[in-house]
Order: sequence, then structure tokens, then C-alpha cells
Amino acid sequence: LQESHYCFAFFFAFIEYECLVAHVDDSESDQLQEKKKRMCCYGQKWFTKIAKTTLQRRYVGNL
Repeated sequence: LQESHYCFAFFFAFIEYECLVAHVDDSESDQLQEKKKRMCCYGQKWFTKIAKTTLQRRYVGNL
């Protein structure tokens, strides 16, 4: 369980970092920044959903 938690934590951190980078690039148009924010938000929701179902499926017997 612990190993997978590290794995998921890494992915979450990576997604968060990508979001922050996307949000501070002033050279891009507002439209493109908005698109990145939406993609980022969608990515986080999608990943959270996948992570939860994967953890539940794999460890429900061990908890």
C-alpha cells in the first residue's frame, strides 16, 4: 500500500507543478492559459478518480 501511495503522491505533485507552471507563463495569450487551466483541472479530477478506484480495487481486501 505504501509504495502505491508514493507513486500516486508523485503523480499528484507532478500535476500540481504542471498547473502552477501553466498558470504563470505570461507570454501566452489569456485564451491559451484558460485552456491549460481547464485541461489541468480536468486532469486532476480524472487522475483522482482513477487513483481512488485503483486503490479501492487493489486493497479493499487488505484494509
